[in-house]
Amino acid sequence: TALFVTRTIFDILINKLGVQKLGSLPLSFPKWDRMLRPNIDWMGMAWMFYAFSAVFLVVGLAVTFVLPSGLTFLAFYAFLGLGVGGGVAQHG
Repeated sequence: TALFVTRTIFDILINKLGVQKLGSLPLSFPKWDRMLRPNIDWMGMAWMFYAFSAVFLVVGLAVTFVLPSGLTFLAFYAFLGLGVGGGVAQHG
């Protein structure tokens, strides 16, 4: 069905309306082409991602091994804003 509809649209455009050139959007508008292909050096920023990961790894391990196991889950619940019973904590 999709092929039939596409072929019909192109037949109407070419044969009935006389369209001679069917360019793509990025070729017709170079600014769109530049937006669709950003030039970002991700490998140059790898050190930031490594540092970010290392910080969260160290913090996670510290929380896991420094706090007793019961307090770890309590701190996690407090971080999420949940009470000890599992409901949302009332701030007041």
